[in-house]
Amino acid sequence: MNKTPEISVIMSVYNGEDYLAEAIESVCRQTFENGELIVINDCSNDSTLQILEGFGQTESTMIIGNLIGAPHKIGSMGKPAPIYDVELVDADGNPVAVGESGEIVVNVRDGAPCGLFTGYYGDKEKTDEVWYDGYYHTGDQATMDEDG
Repeated sequence: MNKTPEISVIMSVYNGEDYLAEAIESVCRQTFENGELIVINDCSNDSTLQILEGFGQTESTMIIGNLIGAPHKIGSMGKPAPIYDVELVDADGNPVAVGESGEIVVNVRDGAPCGLFTGYYGDKEKTDEVWYDGYYHTGDQATMDEDG
């Protein structure tokens, strides 16, 4: 499945902690279906970086992020939230090695964790495209470093 975005929105932000969430929500409320939002932090010295450090989707709560109290690593989206069993897999569903890019998937063999949707309403075909082989497939790629 090709998930190349048809539209990219690029947002630069400097010390945007007071308005960043509203700006991101505004972009996410748009009607395009296959887009991406790229937010560039321009050396903010407020909490903008902490707000940006996380991965989630409209189908989930934050799956991966830098949680409060954990050390923040520049350029990292963080570690899996405790309620999610996250793996990175290749196109054949095999785990990838440290440093290799893979699809972010959530192990749902024992059921969906609280915070993860269980299907698209009235659209079994679309649901089956992302829920298979015991995983929820996000369609997004990431690389894991030696720190996890």
